[in-house]
Amino acid sequence: MKLKRCEHCAKYFWYSRSTAKYCGPACRKQASRGVQPTLVYKRLASDTELFVALLSEHYPRVYRRLETMRDTHGKRVMMDTIRILQMTLESGS
Repeated sequence: MKLKRCEHCAKYFWYSRSTAKYCGPACRKQASRGVQPTLVYKRLASDTELFVALLSEHYPRVYRRLETMRDTHGKRVMMDTIRILQMTLESGS
């Protein structure tokens, strides 16, 4: 499983097929019809915040470790680790 952004709504989703473009059938259908996406994650300011929200939802143990890292080593180290995780998952390595 790898992490990718939906080409329609820009939401992150997990995929196993390399040809996956959309997070689900609703986005696929809306994109084919030319419908503008609804912004589900409006309140999140950045991709990093969205990524952290997904981590906390799907991988709570990883999120707790990131919080521990922030408390121990500071926010900068935690943010660098998050960016590395994000790049690794997006590249599929």
